[in-house]
Amino acid sequence: MAKRETNKERRVREDRRRALFEMATEIATSIDSRRCFSSIPEEERKSLERGNDFLDLTLWTESQSKLRWGIVDMGAIENIAKALRLAADKLEGKPEDGRRFSDHDRKIAIAFFLARARTTYPTFSEFIEVYRKRNPKVRVEERTLRRSLQRLGLTVYPARRGRPKGK
Repeated sequence: MAKRETNKERRVREDRRRALFEMATEIATSIDSRRCFSSIPEEERKSLERGNDFLDLTLWTESQSKLRWGIVDMGAIENIAKALRLAADKLEGKPEDGRRFSDHDRKIAIAFFLARARTTYPTFSEFIEVYRKRNPKVRVEERTLRRSLQRLGLTVYPARRGRPKGK
């Protein structure tokens, strides 16, 4: 029988994973902010450099990130490589869980936005109704669609609000 992970070990593993994702986010944000700063016209960039607003902000975020990166055990080269890969994925716009956006994700997003066009905040049942109408041959469980919506960052209400009507 395999040894089970204790709560303490799980917490340490999750803290390291969370710190790794934070490190990747900060690397991607730093790269993206420097790209944005370099795309500003020369005259405006000089005025910003005089005020040092941008540079102070960049230095502050870099110093804050150094404090949090200690959790990840920066000595391990594997962690740095993982963080750089995750940062590259973030800059390319890939989902954080490593999956690629598929044609099915596109169908889900279209159904969500059509349900949202009907009402500002659609419920899951309204989304399912639109999804099933647009994709009658696709057989997918509701739980899978809920997870896909969550992964894509599309939020729906779990159920209609108020008292339920009689059936």
